[in-house]
Amino acid sequence: SQDTVDLGRDRVEQELTRGSLCADSTIVQGPIDVADQADLEALRGCEEIRGNLRIGVFEGTDLTPLASLRMITGSFWIGDNVAGRALEGELERIRIVEAGWLPSLHGLEGLEIVGSMNLRWIAAPDLTAFQNLRYVTSLEDGAGGIGIIEARNLVDLTGLGGIINLRRLDLSDNPALESLNGVRFGREIEDLEFFGNPRLADITALEPVEAIRFALYLQGSAVRNLDALANLYFGDIHLVENPV
Repeated sequence: SQDTVDLGRDRVEQELTRGSLCADSTIVQGPIDVADQADLEALRGCEEIRGNLRIGVFEGTDLTPLASLRMITGSFWIGDNVAGRALEGELERIRIVEAGWLPSLHGLEGLEIVGSMNLRWIAAPDLTAFQNLRYVTSLEDGAGGIGIIEARNLVDLTGLGGIINLRRLDLSDNPALESLNGVRFGREIEDLEFFGNPRLADITALEPVEAIRFALYLQGSAVRNLDALANLYFGDIHLVENPV
C-alpha cells in the first residue's frame, strides 16, 4: 500500500540454538519418532516437520524444545508406543502414565498447523498450549481431525478455540470431561465420536452444526437431551448407553 511501516528501534533477541536435526535447516523431513528427551532436544529450533511426529511415553517428558515448531504436515501423536515395546517396557509405560505423565503441554504454544492430532494419556488439566493452533487439515483429504483419549484431568476443550473449521473430533475415555466448550464448530462436520466420557453433559458447542457427513456417536455420557442438535438437518446419530 506504499505506507511507511515502523518496525521499531529496540533490540530484539531470539534464542537460535538448534538441535541436531535442524542444525542446517529449520525444516526437517519426517516421520520422526521421539522415544526419550534426547530425541526432543534434537528437534530444538525446528519450525516445520514434513511428515508425522510421534512422541512416546517416557519419564520426565519436557516439550519445551518444540517451542519453535509451527507446522507438522502429517499426524501429530502425543502418547504413542513408538518403540513397539516388549512387556517390560509396556509395564513401565503404564507406571509412568499412572503417576501422572505429561502434566504440562508447555512448549507447543507456537504450533499453528497440523495434519491431524492425537493426545493420549496426558495429565495436563487444559489445552491452552494450543491457543495458536489454527488449522487441522490433512493434505490427503482436507479433513484432518483431533483425537483425545484417556486424558485424566481434562474438563473441557479450552485452548482449541482458534482452530478454523474443525471437521473431526474423537473423545474417548476421558473421565473428567464435562463439556465441549472451548472448541468452535462450523456448519458442516465430517465425523464426531464421543465414547466413554461419563461426565460429559454439556454439548452446547454443537449448536452451529447443521450437517454431519458421516455420523455422531454418543456413548456412555451424562447428556440429558439433544437440544444442542436442533439445527442439524443431515447426518446419522447413534446413541448408546447414555443413562440420563
